[in-house]
Amino acid sequence: MLWRNYLVLNLVFFLTIFNMFRALNIHWHSRCCLGIKTNGKGFCQSMSYDDSLVKLMSLIDLERTDLSGPRQKTIYDLSRVETFLSYLDNPELDVSCIHVAGTKGKGSVSAICESVLRATGLKTGFFSSPHLHSFTERIRINGQPIDKSKFGEYFELLWVHHEKWCENISKTRLTLFEYITVLAFYIFSKESVDVSVIEVGLGGRLDATNVVQPEVCVITALGYDHMNILGSDIESITREKAGIIKPNTPVVVSPQTYDVINVIKGVCDETDSCLINISDTSSSSLIEIDNTWQHILVDSPVYVGELRTSLIGDHQAENVLTSLGVVNELKRKGWPIESEHIEKGVSSVSWPCRMEVIEIESQQIILDGAHTYESIKLVMDSVTKLFKYNKFGVLLGLSKDKDIDGICNLISGYDPDSIKLIKSRHPKALDPECIRKNFTECRSSITVADSIQDAIETIRNDLGSGDLILSIGSLFSCAEVREYLLCIESEVY
Repeated sequence: MLWRNYLVLNLVFFLTIFNMFRALNIHWHSRCCLGIKTNGKGFCQSMSYDDSLVKLMSLIDLERTDLSGPRQKTIYDLSRVETFLSYLDNPELDVSCIHVAGTKGKGSVSAICESVLRATGLKTGFFSSPHLHSFTERIRINGQPIDKSKFGEYFELLWVHHEKWCENISKTRLTLFEYITVLAFYIFSKESVDVSVIEVGLGGRLDATNVVQPEVCVITALGYDHMNILGSDIESITREKAGIIKPNTPVVVSPQTYDVINVIKGVCDETDSCLINISDTSSSSLIEIDNTWQHILVDSPVYVGELRTSLIGDHQAENVLTSLGVVNELKRKGWPIESEHIEKGVSSVSWPCRMEVIEIESQQIILDGAHTYESIKLVMDSVTKLFKYNKFGVLLGLSKDKDIDGICNLISGYDPDSIKLIKSRHPKALDPECIRKNFTECRSSITVADSIQDAIETIRNDLGSGDLILSIGSLFSCAEVREYLLCIESEVY
């Protein structure tokens, strides 16, 4: 009996200690000191991807938070990122990079540039935001989202440094975006990436990515967005975007809708940087739309001839030209990029929810995360110009900080046969009833959907074979439409 009681007491003691360690969430270095096995590469196996997300979401998340005042005046400050990167011996300087800012097209241009560079045989890194389905999409190596297990491994290694830095130096934590930006630099350095493409999160001047020393700076098409943060006029917005320009660095600028070139040129003059205006150097024309491929004839300093891409629309042709402008500047610096690399890179680029076409039972469903007045107009114009259909319907989801009235009036002008108002799970998603109030003069059938799944099934039943459905207004609602159509597991934004 005594022997049995002894075993029970020891078992209780062991379980108590075990649960204490679980509750305390002991860090990587402590667990390894306790004899926890590693995978042979110095990584602790006990940090899972889900554990990483819990810690990541414990940080201040400005992407999911509504702010009443200008964010850059209260929170945006590069000093936190700069001091933490310095603490890490500046991994952001270990890898050559291209830095891309803009209102429209910055993700597409970044994706094209990465694809062309990868086609040369270089090991590429790509940092972008937000993600569609998984945080791993934000950090890509050779075009693929980083493996979840590797994400967790690197996350935990960096987290240990972050907590020590917070305790001994900073006394405050990074924000979520700052942390995952640093994580991307850290991973690209540890993985010995040859070149990375870094997409700005928001604005430029005070964005957490604006600590790099790029080979080329890129400013894509500018427009009105995040005006409570970047300013209410196009000149102020342009100055914030142009804040990524570094001294003596070529600056490639996409064709612009607004008169912003002189503002960008002024910043280039101040920094002794060379401005390359794509409108002055390059042109393209549509050859044909072949199923889900766009064929364009290109005339640029680095490439003349036909290119094929899955990125559809006149605006995507301009994004291709901008990317070729970046390639030309890299070639001028001696980077070994040939015509075959351009052709392969442009044709193999994949960038979901940007005029992405999914065909189901003779219905075309187009997904595009355009969310500003200008970008939605570009997509609507491209759809009506390039696609053949009998009727068309719209799945519309919007965020709270957008030009709701302007967007609703714009969509009404295209006379869709059916409009389903939807709401994503993102905290900034606008209530569909609030969207409905802005459709004051619309002849379309407008319905508030109970769920995105219900909206998809209902609008598909409302329309028939040969008809077209466009999901637009929010990258997050488009992502959820895509998840339903392609049976993709959902994750937190």
